[in-house]
Amino acid sequence: MFLSERNSPNKFIKFIPEVNLETVKGDYQLQNHEDFPTIIFVSFENEFAPVGGLNAVMNRLPRQMARMSPEKAILLLTPFFSRIPKSARALEKGAITVIHKGFKVPFRGQESDARLLRYVEDVGGDAKFTMYLLDAPYHFLASENPYINPNVPQGLFEDSCFLCAAVPEVLQIIPEKPPFLLNLQDWETALVSKTLPSSIRHKCVITLHNPYDNSCNMTLHFPGLGDAIHLDPGTLTFRSTVLKQTLPEIRGISTVSDVFARELMNDPLQTKVLAPHLQEVFHEKGVIATTNGIFKDPDPILREILTPAGILEYKNSQRGELTKVFNSKEGAGLLARAWGSCDLNDTTTPLFLLFGRDDPRQKGFDVAAKAIREVLEEKGDIAHFVFTPIPGPRGLGTIAFLEQLSKDFPKSVLVFPFRLSVGYNELQTATSYFLMCSLYEPFGGANEGYASGVPVVARATGGLVQQVCPYNYATLPRDVQMLVDEFHGEKQQPTGFLFKEDASLIPNLTQDWTSIIKAKFLDTNPIGDAILERESIPLYQAMTGAAKDAIIQAIDLFKADPEEYAACVLRGVQLLGKFTWEKAVGRYLNDLYTR
Repeated sequence: MFLSERNSPNKFIKFIPEVNLETVKGDYQLQNHEDFPTIIFVSFENEFAPVGGLNAVMNRLPRQMARMSPEKAILLLTPFFSRIPKSARALEKGAITVIHKGFKVPFRGQESDARLLRYVEDVGGDAKFTMYLLDAPYHFLASENPYINPNVPQGLFEDSCFLCAAVPEVLQIIPEKPPFLLNLQDWETALVSKTLPSSIRHKCVITLHNPYDNSCNMTLHFPGLGDAIHLDPGTLTFRSTVLKQTLPEIRGISTVSDVFARELMNDPLQTKVLAPHLQEVFHEKGVIATTNGIFKDPDPILREILTPAGILEYKNSQRGELTKVFNSKEGAGLLARAWGSCDLNDTTTPLFLLFGRDDPRQKGFDVAAKAIREVLEEKGDIAHFVFTPIPGPRGLGTIAFLEQLSKDFPKSVLVFPFRLSVGYNELQTATSYFLMCSLYEPFGGANEGYASGVPVVARATGGLVQQVCPYNYATLPRDVQMLVDEFHGEKQQPTGFLFKEDASLIPNLTQDWTSIIKAKFLDTNPIGDAILERESIPLYQAMTGAAKDAIIQAIDLFKADPEEYAACVLRGVQLLGKFTWEKAVGRYLNDLYTR
């Protein structure tokens, strides 16, 4: 009853071999880009100041491009966050070195001090990857999350402007030669397209990892900044944004999955609510899909297991490892600080894991909590749910509904509202399902589930559609079925469950999305409850109802057919072969950089 109407999947599947680099090069016929000997990624995140998906991409993509194009200089230009411990340690230990002790950056009508640091890594053969880090005494002072400086609420915009203003100066210092192809990342670096003078031979393209933008009217608060970054103050109305001003001049636009590229131009959430001001330029230039590769390599043991019985044995052993970690002194201390509890060693009850940064306008933790509450009220202690949210800038107030959920179901829900010092990897490999209820998802982390030996239950949005082949195909809305057909083919090999509300049944879809995204509860003091504010919205009701149904379907499969559940794990590992950084590099070089 769980299978696609059309196919009964093979339970005994061998792992697809790793993609051969030469094969990928042949498939993509990488074009000659000798006119741009230097490719520079400009990013606000880096591996020494990580926080989310952008860092994960920057950690993989430039290195793979360097391997595939050793004749080119592949660089990452990024801020140095001196107060973030990982950055400070890298400098102290000599991994990062100072290569220019002092230069001036024209900024806010003054000459601001800066210095340039460098990190170099051999990435195989003759290929090298170089990261240049911009250090400045009055900028990039966040101490944990690079996007958040509690002492300077508007600091992100000013820091991003400073980074963009410094790029022309940096390009005159580094030894790598022009012309430069600059691959900007998100709105925080988009103003580079304005700061670079024509005297520096270059081309700018941009990759959007989310639909975020920033109002440019804040520039008016910084006298002289308009001149410093080549903006006409006369155009800076209260409706001006960074991307609205820069995208028309940027040669190519890409995003990180095929489905999200379409959603940016067709989904009402994007076209009517989040990015209506960008639709003209999106449709004029198009949005190229430079789909990500995987962020986590499969556990080597999973590569060797070829049968469902082997998978079940592996999963049970991982539950034992998880229990061992949380029975330790450090693990027990974490449990004592957590909200709620559940029997982590109970291998007969499915365990769902929800993780990631807390963003009430994107992540969907409240959608999951509402659906889970309904499941537990209707079915009792039928499954266990573990949340590991990373609190956002407003702290724990935005996830107070998770604390209440854990109080109401203290034996079924466990919440770690802080970063785990131990046990996170064990949680990932021991859990039965990843649960992802994103309102939208440019790419998504389903591949991390497969690499850990875990099937995925996800809302059918963005890259998650490409990553999850659903058991419950027959119950999905027709538009989702069409996407599944396109990306997973006729002979589907299910790796989890998808859910999606039927948008055709929502009479005021745009109005409902607007009400959800407004998130008025964030503006109250104390912060309000996301579920209480949203639960009367028809779209939200349909969304949580669909999530509830998918969770129950996943529980039923786990309990009724363990062998089929285990085969689902095998197919998830197999699906990883579709998402390679070699393929991603091909799309960047051939599709985006040729614009």
